[in-house]
Amino acid sequence: MARYLWSVEVGPTFSTVAMTDVQGISITLGQTQLTDELRAGTCTIQGRDPDNQPPIAVGDDIIISADFGSPVTYQYAVVMRVTDYVVEYGIVPEMDTWTLYGEDAFAVLGRATIDDTFTAGWGTQTAAGSVCSASGVLLDAATTGSGASTVSAQTITNGNALQVFSQVFRTEQGQVRANGWDSIIWWSRNNASFATLDGYLSDDGTFDGSSVTAAKYDRIQFAGIADNYADQVLIEPAGLATQTSGSGVYSYTASTYDETTAQAANLAAYVKGTLDINEAVPYQTSVFADSNANNVALTLAQPFQTMGLRFRGSDYWLYVLGCTVTATPEATRVSYNLASSLAFSTLTLDDPVLGRLDYNKLGF
Repeated sequence: MARYLWSVEVGPTFSTVAMTDVQGISITLGQTQLTDELRAGTCTIQGRDPDNQPPIAVGDDIIISADFGSPVTYQYAVVMRVTDYVVEYGIVPEMDTWTLYGEDAFAVLGRATIDDTFTAGWGTQTAAGSVCSASGVLLDAATTGSGASTVSAQTITNGNALQVFSQVFRTEQGQVRANGWDSIIWWSRNNASFATLDGYLSDDGTFDGSSVTAAKYDRIQFAGIADNYADQVLIEPAGLATQTSGSGVYSYTASTYDETTAQAANLAAYVKGTLDINEAVPYQTSVFADSNANNVALTLAQPFQTMGLRFRGSDYWLYVLGCTVTATPEATRVSYNLASSLAFSTLTLDDPVLGRLDYNKLGF
C-alpha cells in the first residue's frame, strides 16, 4: 500500500530549509458550519532532535507538502507562517522533542488594524471585492470578480482588519479561503459554480451510478435538523435600518456594509434561503487517505472544494466548509466539514442538478 510522503520546510521566504525527524503533522482549515465567523487556519508539527533543526523565527514561512507514491505522484502543499516554536527537553538529549505552530492569512489579518498601513475607508458604490483589496487584504490572482454587491461609504479608525474583511465578506456572500499566510482567494457570489465536482467520496467506489475514481471514506456523520438552520435572518447594514427575512425563534444576525436597505433586504432573503434548507446531508466524513490509490482525499482537503459523495446508493453534492489533515509516519487521515451545495448554488438553466426550481435559488 502506497503512503503519502510528507515534508516540512521552514525559514525566510524563498530560503526555507527542510526540517528533520518530523513525527506528526496536523492542519486545520476553514469553518465547521455555515454560520461560523471566518477564522484562521492553523498547523501543529511535532518532531525529535531539536539540535539539528534549522534556525526558526516568528514570521518565517512554513511549507508543508506531501507526495503520493506509485502508482500516482501528487503534490499537496500548505503554506503558513511561524507563530511559535517550543522545545521540550528530556532527561537525556535523545528524549528532546519540538513543536512548531503556524497560522494562515486570516490570523495575520486578525492582528492588523485599518490605519495608515491600509486604506482607512472607501467611497459609496464600491464593489465588495474592491473594498477587500483596498482594506489591506492581498487578493490572489485567482480571485474571480469584484462582487455583485456594493457598499456604503465608510471611514474606519483603528478597525481590526479581519473584522472589516469579514463584514465585507458577509455583504457579498461570496466564497473565500486563505492562500498561504499572505494572500486570500475570493470568489464573488455570482461567479461561484458547482457545475463541476472536484472529487468524489464513496462507500462502494462509484458515484452517480457510474464507476469513477472515488476515495472510500470510513466514517460519516449526518447533520442534525438544527445544524446550519435559521428560519429568521436579520441583516444589520452599517448606518441603515435592520432588514429581516422570515420569522421564528431560530434567528441568525449578520452585520454588513450594504449600500441600501433594498440591497440588505435582498441579502436577508438570500441568506435565509441558504439556511432554511431542510435536507439531511452528510455533515462530516473522514478518509484514511493512504488506503486509496489516488489523490482524491487531498484534492478535496481545502475549503471551497465541491464533493460528490455516495452513501448507500444515494448521491450528494456537497461543499467543503473546512477540513483537518493529520499525518504521522504510519498514516494520513483527512476529515471534512460539509454543507449541501444547494445552500450556495444559484439556478443554472438546463442543468440536471443546479437547474431545479425550488432547489436552487436565483442570484440577486
